[in-house]
Amino acid sequence: MIPWPRGGPPEPAPVSVSRVKHRLKQIQYRPYLVDGCLVGTELTLDG
Repeated sequence: MIPWPRGGPPEPAPVSVSRVKHRLKQIQYRPYLVDGCLVGTELTLDG
């Protein structure tokens, strides 16, 4: 495992709450995005 330079991992970029809510809303109306992520797993969505 390669150690992080200068003592630690970089800080994540700040993301606004409104941007996160917007992206979640887009996913909510596009269920095929989530279904596509589950293809290689044995997980299912009960809805």
